[in-house]
Order: sequence, then structure tokens, then C-alpha cells
Amino acid sequence: MRRYKEPQQGLLELQPEILLRNKDKNSPLTYADGAVGCLYPLTQEFVTSPTATEIPIPPFGSTRDLYRRADGLYGEDDPIQHPQPYNSRFPYMPCIPKEPHDPQEPYYPHQFMWTQITKHHLDFTSQGAARGEGVLKSIYLARIDDAIGIVNNRMNNWKTTHHGEKNDSILSLLTGWENNLEVCYTRVKTISSSLYDTVRVFAELKRCWLTMIAILDYDEKIYPRIRGLHPFQGPLSNTEFCMGAFVWNDADALQFFKVGLPFYYVRHYNQFDRQNIINVKSFQPSGVCTVAANPPYSVIYTGQAGSDDKFAAIYKASVQCISGPSPFANMHLPGQYQSSYQLSGGLSSPAQSSIPAQDPLRSQLPSAVGPIRKHSAAASTSKPSYVRDRPSGAGKSRSKVQNATQQQRDVFADLPADHRFVPTSPSAWVGIKKLIDPKTVKSESKQKLKTIVPDPSLFFGSDDNRLMSYLTQWRHVRPIWLKHCRSSVPGQPPVENGIWRKALGQQFFRGDEEGEIARIENRQHQDALEAKKLLLDIFQLHSPGTPIKPSSPDDVSITEAKKLIRELSLINFHYQLVTLDYLVDTSRPRTGTSAQLTISTADHDQSRNTLISNIFAGGDVFTVSSETSDQGMLASDWAVRIVGLRALWRLMDSWSGEKPTLWNRGADGNLHKMQKAGEEWERALALFYAQTYYTQFGHPPVLPTRL
Repeated sequence: MRRYKEPQQGLLELQPEILLRNKDKNSPLTYADGAVGCLYPLTQEFVTSPTATEIPIPPFGSTRDLYRRADGLYGEDDPIQHPQPYNSRFPYMPCIPKEPHDPQEPYYPHQFMWTQITKHHLDFTSQGAARGEGVLKSIYLARIDDAIGIVNNRMNNWKTTHHGEKNDSILSLLTGWENNLEVCYTRVKTISSSLYDTVRVFAELKRCWLTMIAILDYDEKIYPRIRGLHPFQGPLSNTEFCMGAFVWNDADALQFFKVGLPFYYVRHYNQFDRQNIINVKSFQPSGVCTVAANPPYSVIYTGQAGSDDKFAAIYKASVQCISGPSPFANMHLPGQYQSSYQLSGGLSSPAQSSIPAQDPLRSQLPSAVGPIRKHSAAASTSKPSYVRDRPSGAGKSRSKVQNATQQQRDVFADLPADHRFVPTSPSAWVGIKKLIDPKTVKSESKQKLKTIVPDPSLFFGSDDNRLMSYLTQWRHVRPIWLKHCRSSVPGQPPVENGIWRKALGQQFFRGDEEGEIARIENRQHQDALEAKKLLLDIFQLHSPGTPIKPSSPDDVSITEAKKLIRELSLINFHYQLVTLDYLVDTSRPRTGTSAQLTISTADHDQSRNTLISNIFAGGDVFTVSSETSDQGMLASDWAVRIVGLRALWRLMDSWSGEKPTLWNRGADGNLHKMQKAGEEWERALALFYAQTYYTQFGHPPVLPTRL
């Protein structure tokens, strides 16, 4: 056979007739030949496949933007609906099943998994219909149940036949997708959502389902063929009914050919020589949705279609597809941001963070700082039980505005249990702060207190008139502040105790007073000015026209006061817990390639968030799971409470620091029946938490209370 010679004037310009010069239907095809071939003049490449009759258009380009389309998927860059460049770090991707159209094709009975969800598929309550929120109808949930059942059965069978450490990585991979599958299924089944959200969640449900099938197929069928244990014997027409991949070297093409996986071999024009190509066609249109969603989704990755980071970004987005605002976004790093409001001859805008712009893949990382407590003075002329009976640092200079009779509050004391406005402390947590060893604190950790909501201790230790004033002001500010915290991006930083005290005490400079800035004489004046600026800004942003003080407030009832104080304690406890976990968690992934670290960090964050959610029985940092009853680790029923406590125990198990003797009691399966022994274990958990927090931040934590 005569070899085609390249024209002397320059690069070979292939034409369809040239690709067919070596056509021989009677010769068996090799991996380098093609039952079909296509030309891509733009990049001067030709693509062949000995196992297919059509070739999808390759996702060429080094700067492709990855973002969800109207169907919740990623267009031609989505591995569950279009072949991707082969990546050996994700060898199971080519095994993802294609959409079946013929009863003889695999998974044809589960065609619903490839359905585009519309409003027709949703079931609405009357209230949900008004909001446009619903769940999938039961008839469609039944079809999903059947499809998931197939995968679950295979998963269970795989677990029984694949033991040992060599399978741990595969089990971990399968478990990650399995967990996300359950999360997505629960969402579309039980939580009314908009069509926009349901489409996205169903897309990820499908992704989990298809990817689990692909992993199992690769491990049970394809990998044994690669090892030569079960060679592929079928004709080329019997290759696996799956997505396949684009390859660009002989080694990968030969491997796909030998194991019976569809592939599309991409080569430059100058590599055409004696390949036997039977047909030449145009690329097959992908047929996938390329229309942007409304509202559009953000780009989560820009780069090559086959890169590690792209697949890692898809996995991370799948894990986080129904995540709310990250609590980590509301925390700030120590020493890397300035005061929220600066004074330099005049009021400035909120100070800009000095932290460099973060990689978008790391934008959800929490901060390494927690609320920081100082020994601040309480305005009181009496000595209630909440005041430490110790010298208050005689000999130290005092501000001239400080009352000489003020006592220094005991930061290691609980809230005054005998006060009618104080909610109940869990019995196992009472007096825990008194047991903290102060010698363990790192000297650089001692900084003044900052909290995301007022520290409950600010309300006590003074006269009842001031207490009521604080409560009525917080009741007025509370909904605006919490709304601001939930919606603020990158997050409202915590606020100093002094500013909270001025904000609650309504001790502001008058806005019309001349020389206001010049009158700043000391820290208290500055706190008063910052408190006013802070409240004016958030009220203007979220409730324009509403005054920052209540006009004629009614007194707060005892019941309402307890609820407010309880909420403050829980929000601060929740906030401090996630902050501390990020600092001392030794299981957080810290090594690996960029893609590996992205995937492992996404898995890790999901597992930590799940544990934290179980501790509080739902809710988020700024939302208590129930305003009328105690849930999670604070539930009155021990059998319920132990579920939340075990989540706390598992969370802290990876923390640095010496664990108490009773630590492993949490693994006792009978502990839910042994309340006394369980409460001893709970107290050990409480002390470990408080001590670890103190060691890191140099002040005791805010502890939880219950109704």
C-alpha cells in the first residue's frame, strides 16, 4: 500500500478522501484504526474509533469555563453526559453508563434517571404552590428508589467480596458518593424546594448514582481485564455501553481497546499514515443542554477539560450542592484584619481585609481565630455571686472614667444560676470553667474578647434596670443583626465586648453634636462611636428607616429573657466550636496534589459539618434548631441527648490534646441505657472542650444553656 506523502509546501491538510485512502473492510481493525473518523481543522487533528459508529465533539480548549447550565449539569464538560479526556487519576470516569434508548441497553428500566426535571414532576402543598416549592411526586420517587436499590445491592455485594486494606481507597470513594446520594435523595423527597434547586439536586443525585455504577464496573469488570485476569473476548461491536473517553497516546488507546471500553483517539494531522478508516463523518452533536440557568450559576473552574482540578471541582460542588452559607465564612483570621471601623480624623468605611484574595476552591475555609475574651469590668456597686472574690489588680492604672468601685468579673464563673432571667445550664457542664488549668494557655493567645453575638455574661453583674435596658435593646437589634450575619459576604467579623456593651446600653454619641470626632478621649468613647456606626450601617442596609433604638420598648418577660440568653449562649458556643475544630483538628487533609487535596478537603468538611449539625440537631450558627425545646446534645431525654453528645465526641476525637480517662466510654453501645455513667462521660467531654478552647484562645468559652 502506497504511503501518503505530505505536501512539500507545508503542513498536511487532511481531507475526508485522504482519510479513506487505506480503507479495507476485510482487515481487522486495530486500536489505531477507525470504524469511523472525523476531522477537526481548527486544531488540525483527526479523531478515530474502532469501536464506535459516531464520534462526539471533543472538549478542546485550555480555558474552558465550568458552570452549571439550566439542567443543573455542566454541558459538554460534564463527565456524566459527555466523554471527557482520559485522566488516569479518575480511571472509572469512562465507565459511566450512557443514556439508554433501546430495551436491550443497560439500565433501560431506569430511564427516569436521565429525565430533565420540570414543574410537572413536583408535588406541592397549597402553601408550597404559592411559594413555588415542592418535592418530587411519589411516582417518580418510586422510580428513583428502584434505581438506588440496584446500586445499593451491588455495593453490599462488593463489600462482602472485597476485604482488606488494598480496597480501603475504593471503599472510601464509594462511601463518599453513597453518602451524597442519600443526602440528595432525602432532599428531593422530604424538603420542599424551588424548581431551580430541585433540578440541581436531582442532577447531583444522578451524578452520584452513575458514578457509583462506574466505580463498581471499573473495579469488578474493567480492572480485572487490565490485569489480564479476565481478558475481553467479545467482538468490537460488544464494547461496554458507557461513556468512554478521548485519548491521545498509543498506550491508553491500546488499553481501552483490549478491555472493551469505547474510546476516541485524537491525533495530529501529521500522524496520519496507514490507518485503516472505514467511514468519515462529522462530529456527532452532543445534544446536551448549554443554556445558562436563570439566575446563572458561577464559574467554578477555568482550565483544561481533562485536568485533575476540574474533576475535583465537580466533586466538591456535588458534595456542597445543598449546603447553606458556610459558618466558616463568618470567621476571621487573627492579626490579618483591622478593626471593623477605623478612626483617623474622621469615620472611615469598614476596613478592608488585609488577607489576599483567596483561591475560589479554598474560599470556604474557616478562620483560625475564635472569639477572644478579656477580663472586662462590670458596672456594679454590689458584689453578686457572679463577681470573683479576689483582688482586682491593685496598683494598675485605671481610666479616669472607670468607676473605682467596679469589680472585675470572674470570667471563670457560670452565669448566676439564681437569677430569674438565666436559663438552665446542663448539669454536666456546671462549674466546668472553674476546672480549667490556666497554665496551659499560650501567651500569644491572650487577646481581648470578640463574639459574633453579645456574650450572655454582659447582661449580668449589674442592676436590673441596666439588665432590662440591655435586653430590650438586643430584642430590637437581634433580627437585623442575625439577618446581617447570615447574608454578609465574606462574613461579619466578631465584635469586641466594649462595643457590644455600648450598643446594648444605647450609649451613642449624638449625631448632631459638633466636634464629635474631636471628643474621642478614650477607649470607651471610641467604643461608643463604633457601636453607633455599626448599628447605623446594618440598619440602613437591612431595615432602612428603622431607628437603632426602640422608641418605647415594653419590658422583656422572664420567659422571653431566658430564650434570648439561651440563644446567645448557643450561637456563641456553636461559633466557637467550629472555630476551635478548624484549629485543632488533626485529621484535616494537608498534603496531596491540588486535586487530591480539594476532593479530600471537600469530603472532610462535609463530614465535620454533618457532625456539627448532629450536635445541635440541625440549624446553623445563627439559627437555633428549636426556640421552644432543647434539641441535640441539650435534649432532656438522655436517649436523645446522647446522639448529639456522641457527635461532639467524634468531632473532638481528632483534636490535639490528651484525652480524659473516660474518653472511650462513648463507644459503649449500652451507654444510652446508662444515664449516670453517661453523664460522667459527658462531663469529661465538657472539660476537654473547655480546656482545649482555653489553651488556644486564652479565655474560657461561652458554654451552652437550655430552657
